[in-house]
Amino acid sequence: MKTNSFKKNKYFYFFIFCFILLFTVLEYLLFYKGFYAISADESGRTLEAYKFYRYGSGFYSCWLPFQKIIYSAALYFYYNLFLLPRLISFLFGIMTLLSIIALSHELFHNKIISILTCFLAVIFPAFTIFSILPLSEIYYFFFIITSVMFYIKWCNNDNFLSLWLSIIFMSIGMTTRYETWIFAAVLYIMMANRLYRSGGLNRRKIILLTAIFIILFSFPLYWIHLSFLNTHRVLGLADAVASNYLSNNNIPCIKDYVFYTFLEFNITSLNILSIISIFILRKSFSCIKQYVFLLFSTLIIFSVISYQMNAMPNHNFWRLSMIWSAMLLPFTAHFLYYLYNAGQSTLIKSMFFIILFAVLSYLFIEQTMRISSASYISSDDFKIGKILQQRFKKDKFNIYIEPRGWDYLGIQVVSENPDMVITKLNNFDKIKDSVFCVNGALLSELKQKNISYVVLRPFTKLSSAKVKVEPLGKFILWQAYKIQLQME
Repeated sequence: MKTNSFKKNKYFYFFIFCFILLFTVLEYLLFYKGFYAISADESGRTLEAYKFYRYGSGFYSCWLPFQKIIYSAALYFYYNLFLLPRLISFLFGIMTLLSIIALSHELFHNKIISILTCFLAVIFPAFTIFSILPLSEIYYFFFIITSVMFYIKWCNNDNFLSLWLSIIFMSIGMTTRYETWIFAAVLYIMMANRLYRSGGLNRRKIILLTAIFIILFSFPLYWIHLSFLNTHRVLGLADAVASNYLSNNNIPCIKDYVFYTFLEFNITSLNILSIISIFILRKSFSCIKQYVFLLFSTLIIFSVISYQMNAMPNHNFWRLSMIWSAMLLPFTAHFLYYLYNAGQSTLIKSMFFIILFAVLSYLFIEQTMRISSASYISSDDFKIGKILQQRFKKDKFNIYIEPRGWDYLGIQVVSENPDMVITKLNNFDKIKDSVFCVNGALLSELKQKNISYVVLRPFTKLSSAKVKVEPLGKFILWQAYKIQLQME
């Protein structure tokens, strides 16, 4: 029976396999060209996981713990701070592709629409970008899309296994990003409403809803409790999150408002065509109506909350709205399918379809290339980190990096030995001093702290009359030296 089913769907599986292969090639090309990060968050999250792995500390922070748990566990099997988190993100990227294919199938029960959805997801900027970076988005995408897929499956077949799988994936997803808490709250209300409308509430359903509530919201309540213990404020969690973002002046934030970025991306990428399909399907199946309600209600709620809290990032604003744009992909695929099949087949219609499909694909790819055109972890960061990694294998030493912002974190991660990096010297003021003069008190401090390498900004002068200096190479963004200390 299974063999017959496979033969019947062999072309469907063939297309899915080819698209996953294409996705793998795209990820490799991004990595090969040196696209390693869009912010300092990638390195920051990796270093948090390293501290948890090495010392068991730092479980609570403003970032939710899923990444540090999975990375720290994986480090026991394969220690590579730079490559391992990116491999894990890539695996979750593939799983997210499979989940959105399954979601499309549950919504439309049409293999062609599912194949179109898969192709659009492969070239969708957020999937392509976040599947090669150790950020929280791809994990969040996977758990949200998978949970919603199982919820729609439950709506279609009333199988309680699908309901419980939806609950489990959502409850795990709530350890990835705070936005998931809003999805969980709305999804819980939808579950309660559906159970109520199927014959009212009875004792069994009340017990079921209570159990679902406990499973879904135990972690958020626990995390809020940890926040109170650490901040001694009931709203300490909200303050901790908002403190990392813009504050005081709301006017410049309007263009970066979540709903604005949602509209901007979907209009400029033509993903807004999905709205036409939603309009066409407005009187269709109940599961589609529930999906659309979940999508837009959570978008509106999060937009309002993030705006009121000033909880909008000061970089890469487009990140926040991408989950809702991704959830529109099955409807964009449906629009393409509807366009091709509506009415009689003519040459003009076929040409219009091909042109529209090509333009849509180009716009997705163009946005991916624009976002990936520069890497926050530069080639200089990577080269210096690799040099230090090789030298750490031969000798144990510390390294001083002259910090400016957070861009030195990439060197820490690539070096594989973040504990060896020192960013503060008592006898060198990185703001006031323009000369790194290795003599007197600074020389003594370098020797005391066993610092054998220094990485300085390009405009900081190195005065090395008292030490032997070996340049590590020619770099644009840094100066890197090995120093052999000689006391006066």
